Amino acid sequence: QKDDMKHHSVITKPEKTYTYQASLPSLPIPPLFETAEKYLRSVRPLLTDEEYATTQNVVADFVQPGGIAHELHRRLEKHREEKQKKGKSWLEDWWLEYGYLRGRYPLPINLSCHLLFHDWATHPEGISQTQQAARWIPRLLEWKTKLASQDIAPEKQAGTPLCMNQYRVLFTTERQPQKNMDTLVTRPPTDTIVVLVKNQFYLLELKDGSRFLTTQELELQLQRIKVDASSRTPPAHSVGAFTTFDRETWAEIRSSLIRNHQNKEIFDEIEKCFMILCLDSRSPSTASEITHLTATSAEDRWYDKLFNLIVYENSKVAALLEHTPCDAPMIAGWTDPVCRDIWQTNPEVPLIRPLSASRLPAPTRLVWNLSPKHLESLDEGYKQHMEVANTREYHAVFFEDYGTQFLKLNKVSPDTYIQLALQLAYYKLHGETPATYESAHTRKFKNGRTECVRTQSVEIQEWIKAMESDAPAETKYLLMTIASNVHKKMMKDAVNGKGIDRHLFGMKIIHQKEIGGDLPAVYQDPAFGKALHHKLSTSNVPGTCIYGGFGNVVPDGYGACYIFKKERIDITICSEIPCPTTSSVKFGDSLLWALREMGQLLNDMKKHRDAKL
Repeated sequence: QKDDMKHHSVITKPEKTYTYQASLPSLPIPPLFETAEKYLRSVRPLLTDEEYATTQNVVADFVQPGGIAHELHRRLEKHREEKQKKGKSWLEDWWLEYGYLRGRYPLPINLSCHLLFHDWATHPEGISQTQQAARWIPRLLEWKTKLASQDIAPEKQAGTPLCMNQYRVLFTTERQPQKNMDTLVTRPPTDTIVVLVKNQFYLLELKDGSRFLTTQELELQLQRIKVDASSRTPPAHSVGAFTTFDRETWAEIRSSLIRNHQNKEIFDEIEKCFMILCLDSRSPSTASEITHLTATSAEDRWYDKLFNLIVYENSKVAALLEHTPCDAPMIAGWTDPVCRDIWQTNPEVPLIRPLSASRLPAPTRLVWNLSPKHLESLDEGYKQHMEVANTREYHAVFFEDYGTQFLKLNKVSPDTYIQLALQLAYYKLHGETPATYESAHTRKFKNGRTECVRTQSVEIQEWIKAMESDAPAETKYLLMTIASNVHKKMMKDAVNGKGIDRHLFGMKIIHQKEIGGDLPAVYQDPAFGKALHHKLSTSNVPGTCIYGGFGNVVPDGYGACYIFKKERIDITICSEIPCPTTSSVKFGDSLLWALREMGQLLNDMKKHRDAKL
């Protein structure tokens, strides 16, 4: 009997999505002097010797015994203890409020993120727009159903559980404009989607009684919507263009619109629907063109909704993310597996046979009631938005010389490697070190979101000087290793809750809320503002089938999003055309040069090592 027991396999029950939520540690607050020391290191590459000496004195005064920093830090620790008792992070409410909801700027370009799905994965050729949309909807629904039953496995990093809280808001979350500060509304998801096509709105029921519609039935319903929309004279602009306005203006207009019962019902359907489906009538051909349209269009979009799935007329697929309640990796964690499934199970043109007739009721057309004043505001706001949209230059770069396989064979951290490449490319083009923001997640902690890694360092500057010189490969590689180790340490600290930006932010909020008056000198020092003028705003999104990005955050800077593949690296760059010093295309070319130079350096060092064997 004992022998039988030995051969009995142990069945482990799959872990539920939120298994570890209650046991996750609380986001810590770093030691004050560590933050001060790291802050000085981060600003040193951006300052002259004289400026740095001034900043050293300001920081020394800030953290001296009896200085204001100690009182702010003490109060912040007390705030953390109070939030921890309530099961919350000390940062989450403040970050949501001051980092997002109080922002009065328009959402598109400034905050929204976009994902694009590669043609080789979505197979747009030989398939209609409605067929493409119809095969995505059931797969997205299936993922939603799994999440509702907590059958999505909790994510881990090196065996450490990560916070899954952001997944709770993936469906039916909407940012709604209010005076002074917006609100987030999350409702239990319904089995409906709102379809936008030719500037018109339709409600599509995804169930017939208790069963979900088949792919063929979904395609039929989408065809019905397109036929109906095409039979009507389309409005000059979509009501969705209101969501591109600055938040104060949109709040006033929305409060006016919602007084009408007919409009209120549409707002309600948008608020509780599973997602927005945009059947875009345009057919972008290049990666840069689809990126620009996805990120900036005011036609057939609803920027307030967390997720817009966009299917273009030529069946290319993209998505919009309203960034306030969650970060891009969450949407990628949902949509990339769906796209992989489409890629792997549909290597050829899918056999979706449309039905010529159906007993299903036709989808409901949602008709807005707009006054002449509303129409005038819509027209003016649309023009203003497009003026801004047309100043943005989006450029997609697909580097195909190598990817993570090559980097790992050379024992190089892919993230650190691309960050060094971005610094080298920027210096090559602009001759200076940029203040840099790299997003690092803090999901090891309960309700953790992000921390900033200030990539720039003295060590990277020294390496760049060597790369620009005739120094031997051994010297360049040594300095690259030193610079890489510095960056990896910064990333490790950030992920472990030991970054500096959120700590400085927290002490600033404590001062504003509890002490008042002028901020401490460290916040008024020019170095503080210079370090936050992020000429390089960067982030990595994991994914197999996707690329994507976001806008630049300062007028003379770049937004750069990179996604690693086994044998390639996809990068999307955004900058402003009116800025005389920036160019997305030129920066992309400089980045390609940097990646090739660095790849050659790794190859040279491998040959050097092999020759010694």
